[in-house]
Amino acid sequence: MKTYKSFYSELKKLKGLYNSGVDSFLIRRENLAKNIVERTADFENEIYLNNISEENFFIAESPIDYKWRLKDYLAKQLRTVIFIRIISALEVFLIDSIRETFVARKDLFHKQNSKIEFTHSELLSSKSISSLWSKLINRECRNLQNQGFKEVRKYYKTNFNIDFANSQISLMQIEKLHDIRHLMVHKLGRTDEQFRKKYDYKQDRLSLKQEEFYNGLEMILKFGVFINEEMDKIISVRKPKQKKIETKGEVILQITNSNNMDFIYPDFTFQSGEQILLAQDIIDNYEINESIITLTISGERKYIRSYISQLTTLEKKQDILIIEKTIVEPAKLPKISKEKLDEAIVLIKKGKDKEVISIETDIPVGQVKKIIYWYLENKNN
Repeated sequence: MKTYKSFYSELKKLKGLYNSGVDSFLIRRENLAKNIVERTADFENEIYLNNISEENFFIAESPIDYKWRLKDYLAKQLRTVIFIRIISALEVFLIDSIRETFVARKDLFHKQNSKIEFTHSELLSSKSISSLWSKLINRECRNLQNQGFKEVRKYYKTNFNIDFANSQISLMQIEKLHDIRHLMVHKLGRTDEQFRKKYDYKQDRLSLKQEEFYNGLEMILKFGVFINEEMDKIISVRKPKQKKIETKGEVILQITNSNNMDFIYPDFTFQSGEQILLAQDIIDNYEINESIITLTISGERKYIRSYISQLTTLEKKQDILIIEKTIVEPAKLPKISKEKLDEAIVLIKKGKDKEVISIETDIPVGQVKKIIYWYLENKNN
């Protein structure tokens, strides 16, 4: 999954950030210790970044103070800041994985008893069904993100039948890492009675040692691998789409009024009975060659007819001129033998359309072309 690649990349960068920070601390401490021994350090003055004596660039009270900070204090603070981001990266990965799965398997989100509200403004301003899909899944993910790890776990179990307990990393360990992050963010690392009792923790303040930091990072990575593998299994199982026979067609027309070409734009709206449709619902493709437009359309018969009616109205207004119109309705196609069909297809592919008429058949050549058109469009579907 793309979300896993981003998650893995983020954790790799964070690990590199910590290691490079510790490396820098060690080098700076060695240099500072050497200056102290050789008495080349200024023991009285405060230390500033790039020797800029301003409050924003303050580092330490003195070389001795700075040396002490470099020994472990700064590395500990860096571990805390990066650990918080590691857990945040996991949370983002879990939510984004839901969004990516929605794109591939919308059938998993069909909740019969779930309701979602849209305002009239939201519905009427939406240019396509995809914009409504985006609003739906974004709302769902946003609500879930605000509810915490336990609710995310329930969501995965309910919607995807993925049980976090099946991971090689125990749920208790994952929950503990989340609880540690919570205390770091909201209590500056001070433990409370609930945390001490739940994890049999004796100290009043968290102490995230380097080994614990690396172990925690490794657990988060392994848990991410588990989620990725399980979600990959779900996405790879595509729900078979029920094949629907549609009316297909091609319309070639000439533009006589260039100020009225809205009918080819995706958001062009037209009516078919009680149904309100967009041009993108039926237009598969269009090609423009100077003033000539070739439209390839498909959809339900009544929708195609309603759209053609729109084009006819435009023709009456002299905005367009319909040059050729080919509409193929599968239910009305005459039957033709497989041998004759193959023979006609060979001629069509060679650009010898006119020679189709030489094929001995009782079916008019125009109808033969319709059959070929339909066959070529649908044989690989």
